[in-house]
Amino acid sequence: MILHMCGHLLGLLSTLATLPVDGFEAFTTPPVGNTTLLDGRTACPDKVLIGGTNAVLWLESAERIIAEIEADLDALPHHRGIIISSAGMMPPDCRPETIKQVCDWVHTYRARL
Repeated sequence: MILHMCGHLLGLLSTLATLPVDGFEAFTTPPVGNTTLLDGRTACPDKVLIGGTNAVLWLESAERIIAEIEADLDALPHHRGIIISSAGMMPPDCRPETIKQVCDWVHTYRARL
């Protein structure tokens, strides 16, 4: 079971960690939310974490999105149970070419297990 909870989760992480679920969607980074994948992995080490970006970021260039995702993934101790997504929604003004470029990069990122 995976629960959809997005936005400002940082203050709830200790409680979320105790729920008998497999994961949470969508960890939303600032400025839309306040929770990073590192926050989630630290507080909920046994949960699947889905998200790691935010809708505002997806209005930037693919290079900027990739740089932020890479920095966030590099900060994690491992990548087990991490699913990168737009954290709940893709803004209508995001170009399909941007999505494809970021997705192609994610597929080439060397995950640490």
